[in-house]
Amino acid sequence: MSNLASHKKGAVNMNSKEQKRLATTREQMENAKEQTDLSSELEQDLENLGLQRRMKQLELESKYLKTRTMNYFNSQHPFRVLFQHFSTFASEPPIYD
Repeated sequence: MSNLASHKKGAVNMNSKEQKRLATTREQMENAKEQTDLSSELEQDLENLGLQRRMKQLELESKYLKTRTMNYFNSQHPFRVLFQHFSTFASEPPIYD
């Protein structure tokens, strides 16, 4: 009998213990692949959540700075009288002689 024939015969004649071990190994490999895929998805989801959180934080900081800037110009700025004067002047209709 040739080596190829004996190899094929040996592969077909695996005992039940070897078949169970092979099936268990395949199942464990499939489970490991699924866990790896899930881990990658979870990592991507966490990264996306982190980016969303950072964008929201930047949005809130921007709103805070705008409010603070407006408060500064409305109440603390040394030229607030001029700003108030120009804003009043700009809202009045022009006077033509």
